Amino acid sequence: MKLFRPPSKRVTDDEYIAALRRWVAAWDRWSYWLVLFQIILLVAAICVFSMFIPLLNLLVPNNAPLAMLGFAAGTAIGLAFGWIVSGIIHNLLSMVGGFRAERLLLKYYETRNDKEDEGDHRSEPGTGFRELHERVNLY
Repeated sequence: MKLFRPPSKRVTDDEYIAALRRWVAAWDRWSYWLVLFQIILLVAAICVFSMFIPLLNLLVPNNAPLAMLGFAAGTAIGLAFGWIVSGIIHNLLSMVGGFRAERLLLKYYETRNDKEDEGDHRSEPGTGFRELHERVNLY
């Protein structure tokens, strides 16, 4: 968890883009296997959940005074199952999207660098965000 780690060092834009390129390339290599793994996890979670239902019936017989124990156990198992399945479905949906935002970031970064290499300097003094911010003086 990042909560207990010391703050990481600041990375430059070039370092971030290089790491993002490596990550997207790794995703392109492993995407089919990761999607298959998530589908297998989903099927396994459904199978395990269906195996717990008869166990809950054995835990507390009908009309028993400990029915609340069975209800509490069933609720806990149901919540855990819902959390697991929602995480798997979230991962599958983000994987199906193919990380479009990251690919667009790489595309725009490359386009910006290509224009700077060609000599199209749109970042003349007065046109950048910092200069605009100083002119507007919002703070």
